[in-house]
Amino acid sequence: MRESLPKIPLFPLPNVVLFPGMHLPLQIFEPRYRQMIRDIQKKPGLEEGTFGVQLCKTYNPMTLQGTPFDVGTTVRFEEIDELEDGRFLVMTTGVRRFCVEAYDTDNAYLQGTVRWLEEEDKRRVSPKAKLIQENRMYFHEAIRLARKILREEFCEPDFPEDPEALSYFIAQNLKGSLVLKQELLEMTSTRSRLKRERELLAEIVKTLAVQAQIEEAFHRA
Repeated sequence: MRESLPKIPLFPLPNVVLFPGMHLPLQIFEPRYRQMIRDIQKKPGLEEGTFGVQLCKTYNPMTLQGTPFDVGTTVRFEEIDELEDGRFLVMTTGVRRFCVEAYDTDNAYLQGTVRWLEEEDKRRVSPKAKLIQENRMYFHEAIRLARKILREEFCEPDFPEDPEALSYFIAQNLKGSLVLKQELLEMTSTRSRLKRERELLAEIVKTLAVQAQIEEAFHRA
């Protein structure tokens, strides 16, 4: 007999792709999602998270309605503060990736029956692997060059030790296309995600190196 799939509240957003282990501050102001928070407070959420965050494929800022990608990440509450006007200020952390199998639109807020996404690597990436070291090196250099261009003090990145967590850390901190981040979120292989990130970071470093040279030449002139 197939195990029944869990149903969770869903919170589609127009400009956020969240990865497990990463932090996300939220301001909840729409009445339907205020109700969602109150319902969650009354009934403790799943171990895998209290509700799911998804990036919208399409979004209408006038109606505040959007069509989400099926893959998202559940969150847990770290801090929650209800303001006098009924809004909630919430600090959350990503917990677990999911894919929506069926949507439920019968309630005030969107819900979905979900299956959990797990990494499918048959052979785990070693923390000492060349792939890990190259990602760390490129990410380190990208931050260093970006700080140099902005004339800001460089701070050493605090990399996670676990390869899967590292792949999420890099993905969350990449600047640029949200669709590209969604692609990384949907990957079910740590190795494949890290390989893609290595490619992206190598290109970013090349671009930043040229920008840094131009900035340095301009300030010398």
